[in-house]
Amino acid sequence: MKKTIIAVTAMAALFLGSCASSKQESVSYANNPPVYSNTGSGEKSVLFKTFPGCGVQIWQNEWGAHEMTFDIDYTGGCITVGNVGWWGGSFGCYDNGIPNGATLNLSDIAKVTFEAKASSYGTFYMNFDNNQKNEIDVTPNFKEYSIDLNHMKSKTDYLFMIGGVRDLNDKGTQVYIKNITFYDYDGNETVPKYN
Repeated sequence: MKKTIIAVTAMAALFLGSCASSKQESVSYANNPPVYSNTGSGEKSVLFKTFPGCGVQIWQNEWGAHEMTFDIDYTGGCITVGNVGWWGGSFGCYDNGIPNGATLNLSDIAKVTFEAKASSYGTFYMNFDNNQKNEIDVTPNFKEYSIDLNHMKSKTDYLFMIGGVRDLNDKGTQVYIKNITFYDYDGNETVPKYN
C-alpha cells in the first residue's frame, strides 16, 4: 500500500482530533515550541518521561482526502486510529523547531522502557530502526515493556516508527503509550540528543 505522509509538530498533533485536519502541509512552531508536562498519572501521563518531545509524521490515507491514519494526544499518550485497515507514523525530526538538516544521535541509547495498553487486545509495532523491529502485544490494562537496542545510529531522522499490526486497526481504536524512558549502556536514564 502506497503511503502519503504529512508532517506535523507535537503541538499541532494535540489538535488533530478537534480540528479535522484538512491541509497537507507542515506547521512550524520554531518560535513557540511545544511545552511538555511530566506530571500526571494513569491515562493522563505524558508520552515521554523526560525527553522533551519531537515532531510526529503521521501517514495519510491517499484515497480518503486528507484522512489521517491516527490522531495523537501527547499529554495522555493516546493514539486514536483514524482509518480502518492500517495506521502508522514516526516520531523524530519533523518540523519541530530544530534547524533544517538536524538529525538525532541515538548511539548512546541501549534500552527503552514504556507502558502500554489498548482499548482492545491486539498488536502494534514500535521500530527503532530497520534492524530492530518489535511487535508489542497489548491488553486493556497497562503493562510495562522493555526493549534492548543495539548499535543505534548516530544520525537518523526518526526516533521510532509505530503502526498497527493486527486487531488494532478499527477506526476509533485507542492505543495508550506512556512514560517512554531511555537508558544508556551503563543503565543510566538518558535522553536522545539532536546533532
